[in-house]
Amino acid sequence: MLVWGSGGNSVEAVRDAGVGPCSVCQGNQPFRILLNYRYAHLWYLFSWVTKRQYVCQCTRCNNGHIVEPRAIADKLGKTDPIPFMRRRGWLVGLALLVALGGAIAVFAHQHDQDVATYVDQPRVGDIYRADLSKVSKGFTQAPAYGLMRLEAIEGDQFVFRIADKAYTGRKGVGKDVTNRAYRNAQYFSAEVVRLPRQQVHRLHEQSVIYDVDRQTATP
Repeated sequence: MLVWGSGGNSVEAVRDAGVGPCSVCQGNQPFRILLNYRYAHLWYLFSWVTKRQYVCQCTRCNNGHIVEPRAIADKLGKTDPIPFMRRRGWLVGLALLVALGGAIAVFAHQHDQDVATYVDQPRVGDIYRADLSKVSKGFTQAPAYGLMRLEAIEGDQFVFRIADKAYTGRKGVGKDVTNRAYRNAQYFSAEVVRLPRQQVHRLHEQSVIYDVDRQTATP
């Protein structure tokens, strides 16, 4: 859900803008310069200024008139009086997104390395996520995403028991793993598939086997 909004505020740009005639006070009065601004924001963090307007204001009655920036350029300081998060909040948000993207990339890379290690150094009980239509004759419709449990390692052969059901998308498989549905005695069918180690590696390289979950002793 997008949280989009806008707002406005006023900040003092020049405290002492000199003395001049005020049409309301009917005499010379000290003036200051205010900066009225509008801003837009996304999720309250990605913020940027959309409008600036300078006003020369009498400090006694607060009456004022709009002035062009070039007319008061000699009075304006080098520091922008608008708060940083209003002016450059979008940079902070962008930096957070970049950092998040980097963290996700690092996590994904580490996960890929872990899966490659599990495929290279298998353990009985490992749960493989795969497109079962490329592995089992029991699933003719492709794709058929489901689970395979490594039942045994016999020399160069990996012995898998195939799930009784499959999904057209990977989301359903992920839910089964999260809920540990595969622990149900009826989850896997009686079908057993034997695959040479080299073929398992090839299926992983082709993303037919796209994930491996290694079970721990903790329930």
